Parts: sequence; C-alpha cells; structure tokens
Amino acid sequence: MDLPPLEYLRGISYTRKAADKARRDAENTKGVAWPTVTENADDSKNSRKNREARWDIEEDHPYYATYETCLDVARRLTLYIFEMEDAPPCPTGLVQYLEREPIPDSYVCYICGQPVTIEQINEAEVSKAVVETGHKIPFNIGGIHEPDNVFFCHRECNIAQGNKIMPEFCDWIASILEFHGYEVNPPDT
Repeated sequence: MDLPPLEYLRGISYTRKAADKARRDAENTKGVAWPTVTENADDSKNSRKNREARWDIEEDHPYYATYETCLDVARRLTLYIFEMEDAPPCPTGLVQYLEREPIPDSYVCYICGQPVTIEQINEAEVSKAVVETGHKIPFNIGGIHEPDNVFFCHRECNIAQGNKIMPEFCDWIASILEFHGYEVNPPDT
C-alpha cells in the first residue's frame, strides 16, 4: 500500500506498530492471522485465512472493499495517528496525502471520548490489543469498510459497543445507569 505518511510513520520506531496496524486493518479482513478450517456438509474441509486482502474476497461479502477504498481507509487511519497526543508532527510535505492537515492532540475514542494513544497501540500483545479499529456501523448490521465508518477505539469500548450503532449503544448504557440509580440527562436536541 503506497501511502507516504504511513511509510514515514513506519520509519519511526515508536510509531511503527501504529503504522502497521493502520495498514493491516485498512486492507485486511478482521480476525486472527492464522487460517480457519471449517467442515462442509459433504465432509470436505474449507480453509480460509481470517486476515485476507479485502479486495481478494467475494464482492458480495460484507468485508469486501476495493483496493482504492482500502487506501482511503488507510489514509483516514493515518490521519488519526497523527492526531494522537503522543504522535510526531506530520511533515508539511506529507499533508497532501492526507484528507486534511492533522489537528495535533485531538484524537479521542469515538465511543468513550477519551484519548487513544500510540503508547496504547504499542502495548498490544498477541491477541491482547488495547486499541482496535472499530466501525460506527458494524458489519453484522450493514456497515461497510469505508473511511467514514472506521475509527480507532479502546478494545473495551469496541466490545461494549458490540453490534449497536451509537444511538442504540447510548440508549442501552443509559438504561443500565438508570437501573443502578444514576440520573441520566440526554443531550439537548
């Protein structure tokens, strides 16, 4: 994936994991990196890697996206990295490859509103990510892989959101808080 700002971040040891995450999550399907084997009705076995290039799977699959769309998603995720509070400044010559000039120290989790940092991305261990790539509209309820639908978020937040869009998620959280005796004041509309 040819995206100079992403390659720039890969060249800095502190931001390499974040750059690799942006690229991997932009272009590959979700899941673990090892193959999945499923039994078919005729007792044959079907093997599929969970991490496949999105443009290499069937076009009607919910995880499908064109290479160009994946590049746009990588561009968005790279912008988010440059907006994290512990990110290096984006060199002036690389801004042209992003959607807009990054706003330093402005990136927060779409779900909880707390900062997501490169340090948190660097804390990841095998199968124990602290930061995940979430989707405003999850795939299992019709979301697609495109820049306006992706964001970095805390793993716990992504798990809590589950298969809900944000208004449904917020209503669910409000009902839990009310059940436990907290007063919930919805935002002014």
